[in-house]
Amino acid sequence: MPNSCNLHQQRPILVGNAFAQSLILKGQQGDWLPISPCFASMGFYPVNPVSNEYQLTSPLFDQLIMRLKGDKIFEILTHKDSPDAIYIGKVFLNGKLYDNKTITYDQIMAGGNLEIWLQAEPGNWGNMGR
Repeated sequence: MPNSCNLHQQRPILVGNAFAQSLILKGQQGDWLPISPCFASMGFYPVNPVSNEYQLTSPLFDQLIMRLKGDKIFEILTHKDSPDAIYIGKVFLNGKLYDNKTITYDQIMAGGNLEIWLQAEPGNWGNMGR
């Protein structure tokens, strides 16, 4: 598989077109399972292969750039208030506060940026207004 996931990378990672295009789910379990650990390390994890939704998670990288079809880019930036920060405190999608626990395939493929702010203690993110 092109551009395999390197969890020990210390600098920003540029994910090429071949990997980003693999986000297109073909409904074949063999295509799905090998990339699941990479998804979670990027800050989102597939809820199920058919729903088009990805659960937001704590990214392992400070910055990740995905080059998408049509010369679009989806960038994920991670901010931490301490080295122990593992809980999502707040999320911004394209500069706007985002309280949804999931992001859709269409939102990712539209391009833009996702900023995930991590904190050391659990908070109310994802439960506000519910």
